[in-house]
Amino acid sequence: MVQHSIMIKEMFELLRSQAASLPPLAKFALGMTLVFGIPPLARRVRLPGVVGLLFGGVVIGPHVFALAFSHRRIRRRALRALGAEVP
Repeated sequence: MVQHSIMIKEMFELLRSQAASLPPLAKFALGMTLVFGIPPLARRVRLPGVVGLLFGGVVIGPHVFALAFSHRRIRRRALRALGAEVP
């Protein structure tokens, strides 16, 4: 079980590193694909589309700002605009 979780973590890290190197328009297209693709997948497993989006947000959430904003200054500004306390 531990080895399985390590493999999943390595897979997510590989996907994150690949997504971080994409140009901004490709990142936007990837995001739109997820927004429009997750609800039909959730409905296939008999869940409401909103639940699928919430689950996707939980899974992807911590990594979105690292992918969307590669510069630390822009990331801080975006987080402050959302009301988060950033050092």
